[in-house]
Amino acid sequence: MRSGWDRTGSALLAVCVAGSVLAGCGSTKQGEAKPAEIDVRTLDVGSYGTHPLPVPENNRETYGRIIEAVHTADAVASPYKIDPALRWWSGAEPRPDAKSATGTLADVTLPVLEKEGFIVGYAVGGRSEKFPDEGKPKVGDARAITINLLRFPDEASAKRAAEGIDAADFGISPENVRVDIPKYSDAHSHWRPNVPTLGSTISHGVWVISVYAEHTSPDKSALIDLVTKTFDAQIPLLDSFKPTPADKISSLPLDATGLLRRTLPYKPELWPYPAVEFEDPGSAIIESGNVSREVGIVYTGIGGLHSSTDKEKATKLFDAVGLEYWAAVDVGTFLYKVRDEAAAKQLVDNNFGDDPDNKSDIDGPTGVPSAKCFEYQNTAVFRCSVIYRNYVGTVISDDEADVRHKAAAQYALLANSQ
Repeated sequence: MRSGWDRTGSALLAVCVAGSVLAGCGSTKQGEAKPAEIDVRTLDVGSYGTHPLPVPENNRETYGRIIEAVHTADAVASPYKIDPALRWWSGAEPRPDAKSATGTLADVTLPVLEKEGFIVGYAVGGRSEKFPDEGKPKVGDARAITINLLRFPDEASAKRAAEGIDAADFGISPENVRVDIPKYSDAHSHWRPNVPTLGSTISHGVWVISVYAEHTSPDKSALIDLVTKTFDAQIPLLDSFKPTPADKISSLPLDATGLLRRTLPYKPELWPYPAVEFEDPGSAIIESGNVSREVGIVYTGIGGLHSSTDKEKATKLFDAVGLEYWAAVDVGTFLYKVRDEAAAKQLVDNNFGDDPDNKSDIDGPTGVPSAKCFEYQNTAVFRCSVIYRNYVGTVISDDEADVRHKAAAQYALLANSQ
């Protein structure tokens, strides 16, 4: 039974947002200074571009599957809202294909996923203790849940998939024992007595919900209660969620929100096509197709919450700033859209809802108002954030001069995208 997550490389993967296209600015020319705004043509941007790239057509099914997997994040319940004790991050990953879904499902479930026509999914985890900065947590060191939300072509295939996923996982160990979830008689569940975990899988319409619950002791009643609460929260979300029709996924627009065109490309003049890169730590107990890099994707505020380290703190902050979207084009290169400029400043001042980092301030780019830059201690990694109206952009680099060029270019790009 696989569940959890590895945290390699996640320190720089902060949190959330972006948004809908803003109204035009009349006859103002791109780059022309407006009252109370700087002339961005005077900024030192190095070799980076400062004008939005044209949005290309979506010509690959894989792009559409990634976009729809990210969209599916909106249909996954927050572990923190299921149980406020589960406030700490333990993974948030799109599942654009069957292989990626085995990041938090057992490898033996792959034939089931493929046979039943798995479309896309999303996996989210939460735990009662902070995830280790390096490596993997030990089973039983916290209360935790991992929710795997999986989409199939129709109700019949989803029902068969739920049965097959549980049967395949059950067969891994002769010590597995069937478990009943009284409120959900259709759920397929099992555990190993004396091991503080329980797996339960149920179908609902075209969806399969596979939950892996952990406790600090092998308390079957407590595990059943946690699974029940998860189903209670998850199923109503599916009834109100509108997935993209399967035959429309391959043609989903690459930048429906207009946010990616406002985000500094990870390479000059190169459009950030959707991509998800996974690591495979190969743990025998807790494994993950841990996402090490996401490119060309846009989450809503819900997706931002899934990705936050401290969900209690992030929930309060994101509600306060009106977080709408979060765009990612590379590790540390993000764009956030919030309610207004005051909210943007609040987001930056509160470190995007994350814990304060060990960092030291450095000079920001000359002429860029509200820019904040720092160096992560003992890492030789530099990061800057810039605010433009209700947008916040973040960039990173291993070169101090380069990060200032990036920050200036991101600010100019935002100004030129209005």
